[in-house]
Amino acid sequence: MIGVGGLFAAGSVSAGSAVVFVLVWLGALVITAWVISFLAKRQLDILVAAPIQSAAEVIEQHFRGIGWRRTDGRGHFNFQSRGAGLGSLNMKNPVLSIDLEALDPTRTGVNIWMSSWSSRWGMVSSCDRVLTKRWKLSRKLVKLGTVPATM
Repeated sequence: MIGVGGLFAAGSVSAGSAVVFVLVWLGALVITAWVISFLAKRQLDILVAAPIQSAAEVIEQHFRGIGWRRTDGRGHFNFQSRGAGLGSLNMKNPVLSIDLEALDPTRTGVNIWMSSWSSRWGMVSSCDRVLTKRWKLSRKLVKLGTVPATM
């Protein structure tokens, strides 16, 4: 919406300003994709105040549906995104892997990371889907309860 409105506003001034607007807008889009790609590659570690079975149930329930499918990978749980995402044209979709570690009967360590991906010009295919899915999963796990890391 902002892009279309800005293009019309710049085009009403001159054709040159419309071209400059488009170039700046595309540059901002590429930088945003690089930042999202960087964030998607980072591992997320969560210490949950719940038994390992509860964390596993939340993970299984979170990935139900048609948007993600189970696949082989490096974690206890491995899911590959399906469909289109940011920069995913003719690219292999990324795999989100999850490891669980029972620290004691009431605490579970959860590690979430992107274990496999393809990229073009430094932008990870479907990085927006990985970042969104990981963030939503972390919110659900935090609802189970968190504990301080130094306990």
